[in-house]
Amino acid sequence: MAANPKAPSSRRSSSRLLALAAIAMAGIAVVFVCSAGTTSFLQPPAPTSRRFALGGLAAGATVSLTRPAWAEEIIRSDPFVGSLQKPGQAWPNGQCKADVTNVQDKWKAAILSISKEYLSNPTGEKYKDVAKAAAGELYGYDVGNVLFKPTKAKETPFRVSAEGALSYFIGYDAIQPAGFKEDKGFAINAGKGWKEVRFENSQISCYDGLAFAQGNYFFTDYDSNVAKVEYSFAYQKMPDGKLKIVLHHSSIPYSR
Repeated sequence: MAANPKAPSSRRSSSRLLALAAIAMAGIAVVFVCSAGTTSFLQPPAPTSRRFALGGLAAGATVSLTRPAWAEEIIRSDPFVGSLQKPGQAWPNGQCKADVTNVQDKWKAAILSISKEYLSNPTGEKYKDVAKAAAGELYGYDVGNVLFKPTKAKETPFRVSAEGALSYFIGYDAIQPAGFKEDKGFAINAGKGWKEVRFENSQISCYDGLAFAQGNYFFTDYDSNVAKVEYSFAYQKMPDGKLKIVLHHSSIPYSR
């Protein structure tokens, strides 16, 4: 009798089906073992069993098992499980906004501190030192490229170095001959100073070690004049958990 040429292929297909069935059954078994202490499968398991239960669900998903409501809730609320289901979710619930507003508060405090020290002693070094320390803490020039497009920079609109950013914030006269001659010092308001800075976020989001924010910030001078500026920021989470600015774009609102 002639050999059936399709027999080896059929055996391989059968083996694959048996393997998938075994995985599915293993997943189901893990779920029921970890859920044995509960009164109903629709009730959440004990906290110590959650991750094992979700492992079983992941295996059982090979045959498209439907997760119960409590499993969906665990995926949304547990950072560990959520990271398995949605790679890149680096922030627990609520922490994204808290981290971004914290670094924004530091940026605001830096601007006001530079302004205060300058007005106290325009020819001194203190305001320069404050600016240098703030730039090092808040901007990521020390770890990689920073995309910085300041509000009032025309001849050199993109500041790709820490020196260029410092020139923008405290002015060319403060760091010459380095820097750019067009810079009057935004943080010191060209010598007039700021008394208040306020952030108004339109949207904040975090993903895979990066945080993003856009909106308006408002700068108030000592004559109570308010300058409204639009911004987009991107922050990178450092190994110590702090955020550093890796993108900063500011612009005056469009007007006809």
